[in-house]
Amino acid sequence: MVEELGERAESVRNRAVDPSIDNMLKITNDGRKLALDQRMINLCSPMMKHQRFLCVPTGCLIYREETTDIHGTQLVFCDLSTPKNDGSHSRYITAYGISCLKKAYPKMK
Repeated sequence: MVEELGERAESVRNRAVDPSIDNMLKITNDGRKLALDQRMINLCSPMMKHQRFLCVPTGCLIYREETTDIHGTQLVFCDLSTPKNDGSHSRYITAYGISCLKKAYPKMK
């Protein structure tokens, strides 16, 4: 997948593709998605055990446990997904939220 990003960038640089079809902004955004979770680029990609997407809920839970005495609040922000017009979020953000909740509340089904 990373190799494909390089090939796309080369095509853009050589003006071999119309900018409305592909451009460096699209390629850069796809690279950011790939760095977070390859399934954001290819839905058929396997779930990796140690990908960044799965590490954040664990980190949040550890921080919560270390700071329970102050009863603080955590805000986790991901700028790679926005709400849809009907107010719902992408499948990716929903999966992330469920993962966080299951780690925070293990008895949750």
